[in-house]
Formats: sequence, C-alpha cells, structure tokens
Amino acid sequence: MLKKYQLCSFFILSFAISWAIWSPLWLEALGVDVAWRLPLHHAWGSLGPISAAFIVTAVNHGKSGVISLIRSIVSFKSWRWILIAMGIPLVLFLIAWFIENAGSPVVYLSDIGHSSEHPEWGVATFFLYNVLTFGLGEEVGWRGFALPQLQRRHKALMASLVLSVFWAIWHWPLFLYRPGYTDMGAGAIFGWFISLVLGSVILTWLFNGSKGSLLTVIVFHAAIDVAFTNAATNDEVITLLGAFITVLGIAVLIYPGKGGLHKTPRITDMRLSEKDVCV
Repeated sequence: MLKKYQLCSFFILSFAISWAIWSPLWLEALGVDVAWRLPLHHAWGSLGPISAAFIVTAVNHGKSGVISLIRSIVSFKSWRWILIAMGIPLVLFLIAWFIENAGSPVVYLSDIGHSSEHPEWGVATFFLYNVLTFGLGEEVGWRGFALPQLQRRHKALMASLVLSVFWAIWHWPLFLYRPGYTDMGAGAIFGWFISLVLGSVILTWLFNGSKGSLLTVIVFHAAIDVAFTNAATNDEVITLLGAFITVLGIAVLIYPGKGGLHKTPRITDMRLSEKDVCV
C-alpha cells in the first residue's frame, strides 16, 4: 500500500503515529489509566505528519527523496514571504487585543509572546517550541507532502478543502483531553472546522505564493499558535482573532486579481502518477 497509494498511506500513517503518541492522554480521558508520560507529551504528537512524510518518501523514493524533502525544509526562498507569515498573526493579534483591552486591560500586552501554559519560558523559547513542534511537525506533512500531490489533480481551493478534512480528522483526540477543545459544543466545533478550512486556504496561498517555501508555512503556523495561546490573550481576544483569520481566508479566496489564491501558480509534486493519488 505504501507504494501503490502514497497519499492514502501518508494520511493513515499520520493518524496512526499521532494518535498512538497521544493515546495516554485521550485514553485517560476515557477512564483508562496509562502509566507512561513524556515531558511535553502533547507536543510529541505533532510529529505524526512529518514522520509519515519521511516514511512514505523513503519507501518510494529512497535516499534521494529523503534528501530532497530535507532540502525543501531548510531552503530559503524569500524574506518577503517570511515577514508576511510572521506579520499577519502579529498584526491581527494586536488589533484584536486593542479592541478588547484598550480602555481597561484585562490581559496585559507586556505578556505578549510568553506562554500561558509554560510561563517560565521566554518569548524566543516559546516561539521556537512552536516552530519545532506543530509548525515543523505538521507542515512538512500537510503542506510539504500532501498539498503538492493534491494540487496535481485539483485546483488550489479544492486541494485546500480536501486537505482540511484530513487535517480536522487528525485533531479528533484533542476533543477528548485538550483544554479549549473539550468544552466545545456542536456549534463551536462547526466554527472551529470553518476556521480550519480557511486557515488551510491561507496556508495554501502562502505555500504557492512563496514558490513552495516550507519555512514560510512553518513560521506562519507557529506564529498563529503563539497568537492564540500566549499569556496576553483571553477568550474575547481569541474570538476576535479567529474572526479576523476567517475574514482573511475569505479575502484570499475571493480576491480575483494577481496574488490571490486562484491566480497564484500551484506547486505540484511530479513524482506521483495519477493512480497514486487517492483523493
């Protein structure tokens, strides 16, 4: 299967690896006591997509394919797109914060960039943690491996939508144990999925616009995570920030001119034949 259905194999392996790593956390939520834990256990689950990408690449393309994937991670293409990737989350967060806190602050801007979960970390440590875990761990798989192959046979929007479904499924254990997910009702889950879809659209736009720069989407993913989880945020800021991301995703989607999602050339992976792609 790893050879015949490469993309399907990637998704299955991504789920299996991440869900297995997270199993002590979600099994405990279901009443099953699992003794073993890792430091920062939740973060290790982010390695599922990147691990799956390397496994499927190694099986099908050998050493040269693995080297090519590594090079795609470390290659630098444009400062402009890196700055866009870092700037969008920062600017949107600051707007959301000032709207909610300009008069009488409930949370303080001096705490921006510090982890609410790990307050002992400095700003650089918190950002680097997000780059190396959910930024690198997810994006090498979702955008570095899956998206180019989906764009071989689908337009950018459809590729983003298809990828969103698998990306959402990957998150399901978090709804059993992770704060911020466990208290979501049906309406909140629907809103979360819509934001995930539009986030996928933005990431596709960044990936294609930067001519396939994985560093760009890794930085954006990490910056978004920092924006949503830093100590200077609260529920109101998170709600506003989510709304702004949604509006940005819609703008990228409907903008008809050069630089929009539909007019930006797609980055595709030419190593697969049509029969290798299952969706």
